[in-house]
Amino acid sequence: LEAPGYIVIAMDLQGEITFYSNRAEQLYGWSQQEAMGMRFADMVAPGQARELVGLTQESGWQGELLARRKDGTSFANLLKSAPTINAEGEVVGTVILCKESVAEEEIPLWLNESIEEKDRLLAAYHIIGQAILSSLTLEQVLDKLPQQILTAGIFRSLLVALVDEEHHRVRVVRGLSSYKDGVFVPGSSNLNDQQIVTGISYDLDDVNIIAEVARTGKMQVVDGWDAKRFDPKLKPNAGDKVKVSYFFPVKQGARVLVVLATSSTPEMKEDMLRRIEMMQPLLDQIAIALEHARLYEEIQQTIAERTQAEDALRARETFLDNVLASSLNGVYIYDLEQQANIYMNRQYRHLTGWSIEDLNAMDGEKIMGLFHPEDRSAVLAHMDDVLRAADGDGLEIEYRFKTKDGRWLWLLSRDTVFERNEEGKVKQFIGTFLDITERKDMEEEIRRNQNLESLGLLAGGIAHDFNNVLTGITGNLSVLDYTLDEGSAEHEMVAMALRAAEQASGLSKQLLTFAKGGTPVTEVTPIEELLRETAELSLRGSKTKPVYRFAEGLCSVNIDKGQIAQVLQNLVLNADQAMSEGGILTIAAENVEISDRDHLPLAEGQYVKVSVIDQGIGMSGLVMAKIFDPYYTTKPAGHGLG
Repeated sequence: LEAPGYIVIAMDLQGEITFYSNRAEQLYGWSQQEAMGMRFADMVAPGQARELVGLTQESGWQGELLARRKDGTSFANLLKSAPTINAEGEVVGTVILCKESVAEEEIPLWLNESIEEKDRLLAAYHIIGQAILSSLTLEQVLDKLPQQILTAGIFRSLLVALVDEEHHRVRVVRGLSSYKDGVFVPGSSNLNDQQIVTGISYDLDDVNIIAEVARTGKMQVVDGWDAKRFDPKLKPNAGDKVKVSYFFPVKQGARVLVVLATSSTPEMKEDMLRRIEMMQPLLDQIAIALEHARLYEEIQQTIAERTQAEDALRARETFLDNVLASSLNGVYIYDLEQQANIYMNRQYRHLTGWSIEDLNAMDGEKIMGLFHPEDRSAVLAHMDDVLRAADGDGLEIEYRFKTKDGRWLWLLSRDTVFERNEEGKVKQFIGTFLDITERKDMEEEIRRNQNLESLGLLAGGIAHDFNNVLTGITGNLSVLDYTLDEGSAEHEMVAMALRAAEQASGLSKQLLTFAKGGTPVTEVTPIEELLRETAELSLRGSKTKPVYRFAEGLCSVNIDKGQIAQVLQNLVLNADQAMSEGGILTIAAENVEISDRDHLPLAEGQYVKVSVIDQGIGMSGLVMAKIFDPYYTTKPAGHGLG
């Protein structure tokens, strides 16, 4: 939806804008807040009534029209529209893809087609996600899910199987195939053109492929008919033996909530895999909708059983504690009249560390202090939206929240009106939240990896220049060594200088390997000699004395000598600097065998374990957590890394 150069605008049947992507502001000039509720016709230059009518046709429209910016200027705008259809097959609006016109030769045909297909899928996934998230009950979610996906033309058939963790089973609850003349074929999925009767279920330990995906949480792609893993009651037709079947999970964390299945011809396999890959954000929305639907139905059931206000409150708290204790979401109920939380589940306390008593003892200023300063204005605006929300509206927001131990968590919250007072104003609202810190950290890691790629380019240039200088140094040292008597002190000094130059050459090769992203050049070599030579060279002139503890029968290792020497040199130098008054530096090596029980990111087999032990002050837990951070150091500027 936010692809560079492309924007998405949706409007209802009255032509009023209901969705306006962030990039639209750059193109049209109106902010998202200003645009919502505007008529799209106000963004179009006069004299184009025919084109505006074409945009709302059920067959869709594609072409160029003259658009108007907020400042009054006009520009040529490429548009492509499609109708928005609800679960009943009724047209409820129009979605429009927009792009400022460019010369056609600037966009390759294949790229234009690829972008159009991606935009179409993203727009379809957004509309489907909105429709599903607007559902309150589990039945509504399960009804809309296959209908919306098939209506959008993403798949020709879809099977939906619901996981029942309590009874350790997975049950087929919906199955629809492509519809004809606007009518779906219910009660079956066109998966391999077989009748799958809804209601059939499997134990999660069965060899059936639906049970396998529900059990493992991993997508399965099957070419042809797999008689062993498909339902034995089904008999394949001739066409089924060449079709490709896709089974993929909808998960919340590690839990599998639903298994979806569809099929295609072999020629469509690559396109289908791409569509499924692009569906991940939609699958996350489906997971949220399923969980919210379950919570909503449970809470509504509790409210219906109230007889008196006090008894109902106690019953609701007891019920929610029992039912929501196993939820992966944090759940809370806030009373606006009491200005206090009246319910908080265990997961809320587990994630944040705060109890309901802790929060209710705080005043408004302290409560706002728990939200990150950069997010507070957005949180206040969100609360205003909750006060104006209609019953059943689910309002979402992402923000950073401070835990009791001082950490910042990224949370995705969804709030819904829970109860109104006699005047019809919102009295209580219920909210659920997910911890999305890991996702945010992953996004930050991607950014840092991109920085490392740029650093690699710089390292490559430095390595080439360094190599040129090093070649001259090595050549002159070799000539000087040739003129000196073997065994003399001068000869030994030159030999040491040559060894240091060789290590520097190895460092240069490492920089080139880092810059090119290549594989290290490895060779089988005895590790003991490399450890002694590198340590002695690094500690020459130091007060620190090395002590070696090498096990008998130490294995040779397959390593890049230059890289391992550089790692050891850094460890030795850091250890030496940690012992400013000198001390004993122990370097040990022993043979070890790694198995899957060790939980290390290494293949099973024989290894040599090298330990470097100093008598310094050691590292704090905070520093220890950042030892592999390439940008982190405790040393002052000009004193290296570490």
